[in-house]
Amino acid sequence: MANGFSRSKMSNPSPALGPATSATIPPASANSGLASKRSSPTQTPPKSTPAISISAFMTSLFQKLTAFHAPSLARETRFVFPFDNPKKRREQAVEEVGRGLRALGANTLMFLSHIRKIEYLLPDGELGTLERIEHDDGRIEIHTETSTTHWLRLQKNIEVEDESGKSKACCIAIAYQLVSRDDKRIHPLQAGQVSIYFPAEKETSNLRFHIHAPFASTVARDSVRDCEANSKLRDHIADLVVESLAVIRDQGMLTVGFLGALPTPQDNLLDFYEPIREAIVNKFKSEALTPTKSGSHAPARALYRGPARIQEVLDDDDLSQLTHYQSPLWAKNPPQENQREARFLDSLEIKPWGWSELTKAMNRPYRHPYTPQQNDTNNQHKDLVENWIAQKDDAWLLRFYALLGEACDVYKKCVAIDDLSIIRVASDTGNQHTEPGKAYFSLEESTSAPPSDVLLVKQTVYAVGRSDAQKKSAKSFLDYVGVRPYDAKAGISRILEEYSSGKTISLTTHIKHIRQFIRHWKQSPSDTGLFEEALFLVGSASEGKLDKIYSPKGLCLDMPYEHTGLADLHEIHKKPPVWNGYQNELSIDGLKDFVAFLKAIGVQCELKVVKSRISDNPHWNSKELAQDYNTSSGTKWTGTSVSEDYTILNCLSYLKSGELSASRLIWNALINADTKSAKALFRPNQKYPIREAPSLLVCHLKSHSWIPDKSGEFRKPQDMTKDDLRMDFPYDNRNGLLTAISFGENVKKRSEEYQDRDRGAQRMGFHSVEEAEEVARLLKAGVTLEEIRSLATQQRQIEQPTQSVPDPERRRRNVLANTVDAPSRECVQRNVRFKKALVKLPRKQEPTSVRNTRTTRVSLYVSAAVRKCPSS
Repeated sequence: MANGFSRSKMSNPSPALGPATSATIPPASANSGLASKRSSPTQTPPKSTPAISISAFMTSLFQKLTAFHAPSLARETRFVFPFDNPKKRREQAVEEVGRGLRALGANTLMFLSHIRKIEYLLPDGELGTLERIEHDDGRIEIHTETSTTHWLRLQKNIEVEDESGKSKACCIAIAYQLVSRDDKRIHPLQAGQVSIYFPAEKETSNLRFHIHAPFASTVARDSVRDCEANSKLRDHIADLVVESLAVIRDQGMLTVGFLGALPTPQDNLLDFYEPIREAIVNKFKSEALTPTKSGSHAPARALYRGPARIQEVLDDDDLSQLTHYQSPLWAKNPPQENQREARFLDSLEIKPWGWSELTKAMNRPYRHPYTPQQNDTNNQHKDLVENWIAQKDDAWLLRFYALLGEACDVYKKCVAIDDLSIIRVASDTGNQHTEPGKAYFSLEESTSAPPSDVLLVKQTVYAVGRSDAQKKSAKSFLDYVGVRPYDAKAGISRILEEYSSGKTISLTTHIKHIRQFIRHWKQSPSDTGLFEEALFLVGSASEGKLDKIYSPKGLCLDMPYEHTGLADLHEIHKKPPVWNGYQNELSIDGLKDFVAFLKAIGVQCELKVVKSRISDNPHWNSKELAQDYNTSSGTKWTGTSVSEDYTILNCLSYLKSGELSASRLIWNALINADTKSAKALFRPNQKYPIREAPSLLVCHLKSHSWIPDKSGEFRKPQDMTKDDLRMDFPYDNRNGLLTAISFGENVKKRSEEYQDRDRGAQRMGFHSVEEAEEVARLLKAGVTLEEIRSLATQQRQIEQPTQSVPDPERRRRNVLANTVDAPSRECVQRNVRFKKALVKLPRKQEPTSVRNTRTTRVSLYVSAAVRKCPSS
């Protein structure tokens, strides 16, 4: 006994059969009974032969045959077939028996105990042989005339209860096919068979090895019945298979290739045989059976599976460093994916360790640490990775860089190692490493050598080796993490890094750097990104000292470089002006370039219209914009939403400042803005239409008095006209934003009202609305209609004299008297509203010509009266 079951050995034959019993069937013999026939070639009942001990299965199989022990053939058992069945001709019986004998397969003798060899001679002289040869280690050979197959057969004696409840001893077995006598690798069968001593021809298990048990079968003995006794036998088979795994492992045969002989979920086992697969999987998960990359075996739940490319670079020790688990850790990969071996490993649910896990193991655990514990974890990770890399040679590091490059380029993974010193640089004192941002590629075509303190990446870790693909991937990785060629741009970056490092820099050196920055910017205008976030500019608050420096976005531009007015608004935008001392250090042309450089890199020189949150718009709360968006009713704000609004940063603060400079900055931002900044647009998703409203910028500008007129008074846009604008506020409405803020709207409305009133006054007979208003003012001042009529009468007399004046002196006195009675200047100048009814003509209807003449004369008399006033 070994491991709970016995190896396959020859059972001791009965004394009458001798030590090597075989069945010899002469030419006149009948079918061995492997296949059930509707009619037997014999009719004579078999004779019982006590000397022959065969199983009950063999007894039933040959129940139609006469068997006897021939004294002359001490080691043979002969079956005599009388062929006396009247329903079948002798020739037909012989032909059927011959066909059955030829069909005997290698499995016929696989699980038999007392029959090891079958020979037959057919009437046509054909000789057939089927023989089983057993070896001590459980291997057997099955020989036929044309082939030899090799098997590992494992057997076990068990106690079971039959259908009547009686305990019964029986033998179960499994058989794996071997490649050859010398090659002990186990080869998966195309279709494993189920045997009840002999193969059950119609039973399909979908296993890739043979199994045997004394199952209860159908009458034809060609399939297994569905009953509790068979389920128990099946469970014993599962136990035998599981126990066989350790034996196979100990004999060196549990390789990745052997996994192909084990069942997978894709094999679609019948429900009856599924417990065998489940037992195998559970055993592999918990016991040291899974083949590992190192050549040993380990429980599947303690292993990792990863791409071959990663396993080629990272061995078990490397993986142990990154996962903090003990070796072995790598499960051995099958030679090909999507084969049976890989599918079986998939069923073991081994933890994956691929491209995502690789990059995650390199990145620091906390990208933005918030607690001391998180900082400690990051520092521990940094020390672990840096110490691990420092122990590797250049050839390995080239392969590792290439691996990370493949992760970034092919699998689009993110490698964030900007704080890890794992870039190997050239050094005369052994391996030296630095962070990616501090390392540079050497330029082969460069005419000048870089400064001695520049760290150049060691070429043997990215440019030396046989594999061009590896070198390309390694270089790609170094590019990805920020290693740069040492060129002019790298030199500028290096200088800028000195400012943020706390290094002491003199003012003379600083001005030299400024000139160098300007030259580089003029040669490479697209490199503004180098400077935008860098701290290197002096602000006015620093008074020329480099102990406090600013980034371009932290400063504003004003006099003496350019008049913007931003210096006066420091309390709003919180940006000090650029130090005025630069003008004393630069030439006139250099100063012009300096100002252009400052504008290009982001120093604030104006206000700009920017996007704002739609919820800040006053029309949002009034539901004009959000009328379709109701969270309580489940309206979703999706990726098809539209949400646009615009403003100026700190717009209200500028508007309320009362500063002319703030108004000018807002005006310039307004006339230079995009047309779309006039409106706010919103829809929660594509199901709804886009709602429009005035933008937040327009709402602010319409509701404040912020535009200065020529007298310096601030007015609302509605109350202004083009003529009211100062010279430094150019009128430009090409983008339509002046219209959007209702510029000049009230003046326009007043003009339209005047036109309406003027037309009304003319319809009443006045020349203009001013003339009608003058009459109203006279009436309001106390002038009566009688006086007006009297003046009209006098005017007619003056304008149409029919004769000379008889007494000129008396006429002069009358005119003087009328002048004294005329309204005073104060009365005429008062702004008095009037009703049209006061200047209506008498109700008496007169011909149109008469009315027009009278109205005209009244107008003339009124004008004359006005001229008489001292103020006229």
